[in-house]
Amino acid sequence: MSKTPRHRLAPSAAPPSPATATVAPVERLGIKKFATRLYELRTEAGMSMSDLARKIWGTTTDARGYPVAKNKDRISRWEKGD
Repeated sequence: MSKTPRHRLAPSAAPPSPATATVAPVERLGIKKFATRLYELRTEAGMSMSDLARKIWGTTTDARGYPVAKNKDRISRWEKGD
């Protein structure tokens, strides 16, 4: 089976070029809406703030030698809307 040359394809059948491809608009969230949505999704997943921080940034070792989540305070600030 031979391929049809690209120049013989109908204009609507040709794949869109990256320069002309349209991207679905992304809904912009306000700070308060983002904070509320983050809290809802985190609690629905049954995750603590530390669990989410650990999943995003990983862990580090504290001065006592215990593994702790990196940047866990950021999650709190995001949920407060700071």
